[in-house]
Amino acid sequence: MPTPSERQEALGFLMRHLKSELASDRPHIARVSIALGLLEIPLTSKREDERIWPENLEAEVEKHYKAFREFVKGVHQECEKKNIETAREKIKLLANSVWAKLTGVFSKDVLHAQHLGCFTPFLLMDKLRGRRQLDCAGVVTTVFAASKILESDFDHADLNQLCMQVSEDHCWLTLDRSGGRLGSIEITTDRAEKRGLVVDESAWKGWLYCAGHGTVMDAKKALAAIVTSINPSIVDRPVNGIDSEDMQFLQCKILGWMDEHRQDLTYPNSVCTLADLYEVAWQDSVDKAILTPNGKDLKVFLREGRETIEALFQRAMGNGKQAFWYPFSYHAGSAVRFSKFLVEKCPVDILGKEYLVEIALSALDVGWTALGGGRGGGVLKTYRFASGDEQLYKDIEGLLEECVKAFEALQKFGGFDGGSHWMKTMLEFLDAWCHLFDGGSVPSKWITMIIKIAKLIPQEHREKGARQAQVASPALQKSLTLWGSLRPSTIHQAFEVLQLDDQGEGRRKRRRQR
Repeated sequence: MPTPSERQEALGFLMRHLKSELASDRPHIARVSIALGLLEIPLTSKREDERIWPENLEAEVEKHYKAFREFVKGVHQECEKKNIETAREKIKLLANSVWAKLTGVFSKDVLHAQHLGCFTPFLLMDKLRGRRQLDCAGVVTTVFAASKILESDFDHADLNQLCMQVSEDHCWLTLDRSGGRLGSIEITTDRAEKRGLVVDESAWKGWLYCAGHGTVMDAKKALAAIVTSINPSIVDRPVNGIDSEDMQFLQCKILGWMDEHRQDLTYPNSVCTLADLYEVAWQDSVDKAILTPNGKDLKVFLREGRETIEALFQRAMGNGKQAFWYPFSYHAGSAVRFSKFLVEKCPVDILGKEYLVEIALSALDVGWTALGGGRGGGVLKTYRFASGDEQLYKDIEGLLEECVKAFEALQKFGGFDGGSHWMKTMLEFLDAWCHLFDGGSVPSKWITMIIKIAKLIPQEHREKGARQAQVASPALQKSLTLWGSLRPSTIHQAFEVLQLDDQGEGRRKRRRQR
């Protein structure tokens, strides 16, 4: 097992370099990203005996940085040889040079391939052999880090305007600091002829590109992105996965420092990631408190322990004018899991049924409300489902599955009130799906799941909720009267349901676990 001193040494090294780069007029992301890769790869090994900390991390980082700078120097020399002058063409050459070191087809879901430290080992091999892959973040981070070295060390001043742009499941580069489509540079395709091009207009309207509102990041803000991209997964399964506590520790400490001292670097995904990490720690505390007979201590954990988590989610969701779905999805998922946990795992004899119902109902209400028309549903309306948006499909479906289980658990516990506001929010969420799929056709499985929830609500409250709902899609406006009688076959027909069940069985990005 790693010692606290090893953890602190690595954290100290990372924090020194992070603060140094943030204080610089010409910051680089290379050393921090190399260090994260050199830590994450061994510490997330499936073999416990291989989970060891690198010896002399600082020297190892410098060795990898030197090799990377030589790689960038070679690209610089090729720029001169080919007389490449435009920034876009230079970025394309950089991307092609990175891709030349990789093998096989592109895989955005490959694990632990997002840091520069996942790429630099390829530069130190005597012979390139075996599988060599990066995910989309790995490609973009590597090219962006190289561009900063080209700019500062080899006088490519025209790359000064280059930024990373990040959505919720993708990233690319841009020459437009306002984030416009015409400045975008897509480099994550394994087809060389498509690298360096502007993102297609139809794809730009989809969720993958955040409907054109991805976060634009200079080198300093990109440091927050590469820390956010840490993946502590040892076993990556949707339900019973296993995470590296060491990588969780490093990520939580660094993001926590940024949140306290440099909130200008944070963005919705980084804030959600920190909330997620705090939820893991909170859950550990609650699990331990349940084993003690002191109900007072447990109540403190259940109420006060979630205040920081809730505050982070609220900040990530912002004022409702942002274009990110995950803050609402993560918040809703956290809240409905909390509700289900209360009624299924907490001791009734210690806490009392009335107390558990009160806070479980409140948590479910918080989570469900996050999906309504003025919240998460409003964000979904800004997208048009496009090729590449499969992860959004999986996330919505997985969230719905969690919601159904939470509603049914509270109903079984005898605490669901069945009020009309549940129906109102549900229909506003459905209205957002109709806009997402641009015309009213929505996935059959989703309709089936919300019908399960609707059945828990009395008919008079379903009818009242349908009258209260603020909906705009023609398909839903025409079907509002159907929700009182609740005939599943008729409702399914009303939405000309899409059969999209091959998108991944609702396997949303799993929550972090020990």
